Amino acid sequence: MLALAGVAALFAWPRLAPRTPFAARAAAADSAGALDGATAYGEALARVQRGQARLSLPFFERALAASNSLPPRIVLSYAAALQDAGLDPLTRTAVERHRYFARALDLLERAERTASRANAAVIEYRRAYVLRVIGLPLDTVDAIEAAIARDPSVEDYRQSRDGMIDRLRHPEDPAR
Repeated sequence: MLALAGVAALFAWPRLAPRTPFAARAAAADSAGALDGATAYGEALARVQRGQARLSLPFFERALAASNSLPPRIVLSYAAALQDAGLDPLTRTAVERHRYFARALDLLERAERTASRANAAVIEYRRAYVLRVIGLPLDTVDAIEAAIARDPSVEDYRQSRDGMIDRLRHPEDPAR
């Protein structure tokens, strides 16, 4: 009798256990697959606004799959969500963090190849931001330089580059 109760508890446990982050991500992926691209993109943005970057990822993936291209607005938002997922305290390991950042950088690189000149500059600038977040300041400066080369009319690019170079020259001053 006790063995029967143990077996019953084993089968009931998955249904009674609290939802894990993995289960929540799996549920998000299931619901994302049923949506059209525009609705999936809207849901992805809504989840990011609610601080659920990791749960937004299947919706961004669905929006990209539905578009048959790499629209800059989706790519930029998706890369930002991947970056946020990499910084999320629930992201447990350095390997998992690396995967999120690598996916963001790969996505931005692929999108930059097919984008217009102005959009390529914005994408390159987002790439610079991801590189800065993961602690690669020299690569950050190179990416900002590439954004400036593509669209020299944007003053923010030059200011960011100059600020990054200033921080590299004066690492002892964290206010820079």
